[in-house]
Order: sequence, then C-alpha cells, then structure tokens
Amino acid sequence: MATQTASTAVRRPTPELEEGQSLTGLQEVGELARFSVRALRALPGTFRYFSELMRQAAILAKGTTPFVFSLAIFLGMSVASFGYFFLRSLGGTDALGVVTGAVDPRLATPVIFGYAFTSKVCTGIVAEIGSMKVQQEVEALESTGLDSMHYIVGTRLMAALFYAPVASAVCLLGTTGGSWLISTQILKGISSDAFLSLNWDVQTLTDQLYATIAVFVIALFTTMTACFYGFRATSGPASVGAAAARSLVVNLILVHLIAAFFGVLFYGTDVGIPIGG
Repeated sequence: MATQTASTAVRRPTPELEEGQSLTGLQEVGELARFSVRALRALPGTFRYFSELMRQAAILAKGTTPFVFSLAIFLGMSVASFGYFFLRSLGGTDALGVVTGAVDPRLATPVIFGYAFTSKVCTGIVAEIGSMKVQQEVEALESTGLDSMHYIVGTRLMAALFYAPVASAVCLLGTTGGSWLISTQILKGISSDAFLSLNWDVQTLTDQLYATIAVFVIALFTTMTACFYGFRATSGPASVGAAAARSLVVNLILVHLIAAFFGVLFYGTDVGIPIGG
C-alpha cells in the first residue's frame, strides 16, 4: 500500500502518448514549454542527489571535452582560412588576426559548442532516457518514491550547466589555436606575434563573457529538449531512434536561434571592433 501511494504521488514528466499517436507542431511546442518550466522548477530539489549530479558532470567532462576541443580547432582553422583568402584578394592579409579575433568568440564558439553538444550529448540523453522509459525503469524509480524530474532530468540539466563554463573555455582555446595554426604555420599569411597581437586586441574579456553566456543558454535549452524527447519514447527501439532524430533537428534549430539572438543582443548596435569611422 505504501509503495502504491508513493508511486501515485509522483507526477509524470510528460503526458503519456499512445503508440502511433503524434502531436501537432503547436501542441508539441506547448508540451515542450510546459516540460521546460517543470524542469526549471525542479532544479532546487536536484541537490539532494548530489552524487548522481557529479557523476553526470564527470561523464560530460571526460567524454565530451576532447570532442568539443577537436571540432573547435577545425572551425577555427576554417575561420582563419576564409579570412586569409578573402583578405588576400584585397591585399590585407596583415589584418588576419582581426577576423579571427572578432569571429571566434562571438560566433564560432557558441555555434561549435551547440553542434558538438547536441550531436553527442543530447542524442545520448534521449537514447538513455528513452531506453529507461521503454524498459519501464522510470516507473520502477517512481515506484520507490523518487521524482524523475529531480533524479533523471534535474541531475542531467544541472550537470550540463556545471559543464558549460568549462566547455566555453575549451571552445575559445580550440578556435584560437586552430586559427593560429593555419594562419601562421600552414598558410604563413602573418607572423605569430602579429597574429596574437591583433587577435587579442579586437576582443575583450566582455566578448568572452558573452560567449560563455551563450554557451550556458544553449546547454540549458538543448538539454531540456533532449530530456523532453527522451520521455516521449513509447515502445521499442524504433521510437527511441525517432525521438533522438527529432531532438537533434529541434536542437540544431535552437542552437542557431540562440546564437543569432545573442549576436544581435550583444553586438546589434555596437560591433565593438576598433576600425572604421
């Protein structure tokens, strides 16, 4: 009797869907918004599962950091390569550091983090929670009195927020390192000293803080979306795969919307580059 009472006291993270049932676009947005509000309200209660929270954060740091850093290096190389060939046509390759210093923290860092995080971490969260849902592990946890919004959603969401500042620093280092490598060592369009001087002259600590804020918000929204679609899995591996694919599509859209929003918010009236009149 006590077990039954504990089970019924726990609210479901999302309304149950019958097999084959689907939601319209507006219904899905509404359910996602409602789930997100509940997830944010559940965050204060997550710290009672601090060991699980830190376990999730350690998994993120160990498994995701090398991947994020590698992608950031390649994107930094792409930015510098584009800047070099564009400026060479104008005879201005000496200003290559201005391009990388302006683009890397303001656009490259949030976008490459979003790509890496949604493709690796968020799809993994969907698959993990979806498998738990299909195998009735979520119901088993709830039958013991655990709130899945705290133990499953809250711990993963808080772990992503803990990891966001680390990921931002890794992305900034990776994009800068990749830009330096191709600008000074491969294309040899500018000396190392000149590149580093220009690169750091056009960006400030505020730019790096803005990049960290954008990464933080991307991590927050994409993780909530992944958890939402994980709980939407109904039955069998096919539904888990479909939920992961849909989560990836929605999250990629969110990454671009958030990056564009913060780009306009932070630099819409003042690009902060010391050139021009």
